[in-house]
Amino acid sequence: MNVIKKIIAKFVDLAFYMFLGVVVLFLMQLFCFTSFRIPSDSMEPALKDGDRILVNKMIKGARLFDVFAALDNEDVTIHRMPGWGSFQRNDILVFNFPY
Repeated sequence: MNVIKKIIAKFVDLAFYMFLGVVVLFLMQLFCFTSFRIPSDSMEPALKDGDRILVNKMIKGARLFDVFAALDNEDVTIHRMPGWGSFQRNDILVFNFPY
């Protein structure tokens, strides 16, 4: 009986830490960093078609908006969080895909 309680406690701890890890990764992707794939060869020779880049959202601040309204093709208001820096020469900027 005591062994079963220990095994259950281990599974509960494992589930808690896995849930905590998923939440932390989600928040980091939402506010700090996001990965993108380069869709075309417009940035050659620096970036080639299919390259993957990691975008630092903390420089100018993450954008927050209602995703469900955007999926329903409604007008959305975009709020930008305060950033911690400014763009430097030779930085690569990522823009939204135009409608």
